[in-house]
Amino acid sequence: MVIFEEVAKSDLYGIIFTFTMAYNCVEDVKQIQAIENIFKENGGELYYIELEAPLDISLERNKTENRLNNKTSKRNIELSEKLIFKAEEKYRMNSYDGEVKEKNYMKIDNSNLAADVVAKMIKEKSTEWLNDLETTDYIGRSATIITLEEERKYFEDSTNKENSFFITTLDEDKLIGTISLENFNPINRNAVLGIFIGDKEYRSKGYGKEAIELILDFGFNYLNLHEIKLDVMAFNERAIKCYKKCGFKEYGRRRESTYLNGKYYDVISMDILRREFTGNYIKNKNI
Repeated sequence: MVIFEEVAKSDLYGIIFTFTMAYNCVEDVKQIQAIENIFKENGGELYYIELEAPLDISLERNKTENRLNNKTSKRNIELSEKLIFKAEEKYRMNSYDGEVKEKNYMKIDNSNLAADVVAKMIKEKSTEWLNDLETTDYIGRSATIITLEEERKYFEDSTNKENSFFITTLDEDKLIGTISLENFNPINRNAVLGIFIGDKEYRSKGYGKEAIELILDFGFNYLNLHEIKLDVMAFNERAIKCYKKCGFKEYGRRRESTYLNGKYYDVISMDILRREFTGNYIKNKNI
């Protein structure tokens, strides 16, 4: 537990660890709860991913080259398989549907999935969005064609940024867009908001507004920002209306500064100051 205690008190962004858990074993449940308490007492946020696969898949993976090279305990294959069979007979290694009540929880059947496959799906979806004129016209990027390789690099860079987030649906955990705080200025305490809803089916349904409200709460009350600003195309009335509902105010306009589809358009600059933000949208605050 010492490692978890040190991480919870540190400035590290987080820690990823795996735990083989038996749901009908009281000791395992208590150990997970003890780890949870360490992070929750220090204001941490926990995320749970439960992986499930049939016994035959588990046995096959137990003998792969990567597993044998990196886990010395697996190199005695006969003993390792006996332990797997024993665990299957004695313990329940996966939860029942609805048993885990944590909000940040996802169960994945990874029988036929590899981690890089899931990442690839997300990258390809992002590339599709950023080459859709109906999306890029509104963010002023239609003159730029994004290749899969370029979007892969963007995705990898973005996932390494602490203040860049995916927007997903709660019911299906479906990726529909991204939101971020960029160009952070530590002296002036300001940053630039970037957001787009790439999946057209989910526009004008409140997802963008909710994501903005959450990141404003995060930016002002956790990053100690003084100002959050953005630029928006003047014809993007839907976005301007949303930004105003969230508290943004227009403070400038660059006339005919962007050329798009044969015409020049104004770009509107908007911002919101910390004293103007009164929302409280992050639900799991401890103080």
